[in-house]
Amino acid sequence: MSSSEPQTKEFKTSSTNLVLNDIVLLEHIFSLAENSLLAKCALVCSDWSRSALAILWDELTSVVPLLSILAPFEEDSESGSDVFTRPIFPRDWDRFHIYARRVRHLTICDKDASTLHPSVAVELLRKRPTLVLTPNLVKLNLNSNGFQNSVSTPLARDLAMLFMNESLREIMTDLPRESELIDSLLQEIAYRAPKLKKLILNTNLYRSSALFESSLVELISLQQNLTTVCVPQNALSPAILDVLSKLPSLKDINVDLRDMNWQEVVFEHLPLAPFLEIGSFQRLEGLRLTTFYEEMIPLLKQTSIPDKLKHLSIFPARLPSKEVLKELLGAISSACVSLHSLVLDAIPLDWEFDRYQQVERNNHKITSSILFALKNIEHLETFRLRYPFPLLVSNEDIMSFLSRFPKLTKLEFNCIPMLWREPDIIEEPSLDVTIILEIAQAFPLLQDLTLYLPRISRDLLTALNNRSDIPMLTKLREFDLSSTRFSEDLKYPLADFLGKICPPKCAIQALDYWYRSIDTALQSIPDINTLSRWKDMQVEIERIVKELRTIRSQVEDRARSRVEELESQVERLKAQLSSLHLALPASPVV
Repeated sequence: MSSSEPQTKEFKTSSTNLVLNDIVLLEHIFSLAENSLLAKCALVCSDWSRSALAILWDELTSVVPLLSILAPFEEDSESGSDVFTRPIFPRDWDRFHIYARRVRHLTICDKDASTLHPSVAVELLRKRPTLVLTPNLVKLNLNSNGFQNSVSTPLARDLAMLFMNESLREIMTDLPRESELIDSLLQEIAYRAPKLKKLILNTNLYRSSALFESSLVELISLQQNLTTVCVPQNALSPAILDVLSKLPSLKDINVDLRDMNWQEVVFEHLPLAPFLEIGSFQRLEGLRLTTFYEEMIPLLKQTSIPDKLKHLSIFPARLPSKEVLKELLGAISSACVSLHSLVLDAIPLDWEFDRYQQVERNNHKITSSILFALKNIEHLETFRLRYPFPLLVSNEDIMSFLSRFPKLTKLEFNCIPMLWREPDIIEEPSLDVTIILEIAQAFPLLQDLTLYLPRISRDLLTALNNRSDIPMLTKLREFDLSSTRFSEDLKYPLADFLGKICPPKCAIQALDYWYRSIDTALQSIPDINTLSRWKDMQVEIERIVKELRTIRSQVEDRARSRVEELESQVERLKAQLSSLHLALPASPVV
């Protein structure tokens, strides 16, 4: 037995490992991230305290917890906004930097801009001892929830300037409505954060990019380390795409149009002229577009797609017909033979229930002949298709289609049943529950699986549960059946079947169609409930465990060296004592 084996066994049974496996204790520790008692999160030892604090302060969804370290806040009686209750003293900054240097991800949210008084930013600008308040910040999010354009307020803009620095690698921001504020914001980003790798710009403006084109071109031209750029559709222009094509490290382009108020969305046609030069992006690996599907077809046919393009995602502005979808799949097969990932989200962004309830479904039904238009992509690892209506495809046809892509690790065939009013009408052919078993047998390395099943037959489910040859997808991390509807009496048999297919650490998403709540029956599978609760914290916990293991090893090494040193001193003292004893004269006889 090697010397490392006893140490591994000792660690598995150690008190540290037992503490990390105590869900209640961990939940308490992480819950402290929501209040001002973070300093007391881990009093076990100083090393653990430092490690836990680093995790808890790593990401903040508001600047208030950080700024409240400087001085308490209270509501101003006149303005109703929050102000500092006292001046900021030098000792406050000393305490502030202990926590500020741990922050790596920061969001300035709508609540910050609406509740804090402008004097807060003025006080910070006047008294900050250094230009950089968060020296290790790598991600700054100014993307307001609900697209309220909080960055257009002077306070939010000033706060953003306070936290921008050369360590930033990613910025996400809304573009304000006022063109002069857009120019100001883009210029601040250009000169305060010159080493960005990811730039995400969102807007609900329906105006031409000419209003801020020069500022955006200047910003992009100065960011030579950019690998990912997300720009709104109305920000596209030949000049902007030209400067993007000159970036030496650019790999991903995302052209999006997002707005929470769908009824106000104005969908512009994708400007094809700039994209006809997409072939000049020789390093481009990922392309994500929100556009009309029919406009993508000539783009794919007329443009030389970069050979390195591996990831393609297309989101529609309106519901495509089956003919358009078939032609699009054929164009993708011819133009993008090196794809590793293909995402077709055919749920239109302007989907309104009343508008589409009278839609002629026969013009939008996906059959096997449409799917078979996709071919010649040997390296495809991810395929996702979301559609408003169920597929009219049999198990046999689906497996025949999937056999073209032997390297699949992520698969989604999904529809949104809430978008159509005939949940009890099941058309043939259709998928049944045995497709899960067939996919598991054909793709043992599958990592993510999402399916919509129009129905689940009790007889088929019973027959599957009686089989002894059901393979477990040992690599499966997430299995999503959230759109599938099933009756109460099928919950436990379905949970039994999924427990055989899915490994213990797999997160199973299954929502009851009628109640849209977490399915308690599926939580009966051992460990599913516990692991689901901690899914979002899994990475943080693993980081803590890794760091604690390193600390433990370092402490043990130091302790071992110290013990050896003390033992050596003891032996040396014993030898000296023995020598002294021999050198002493014999005691006189009284």
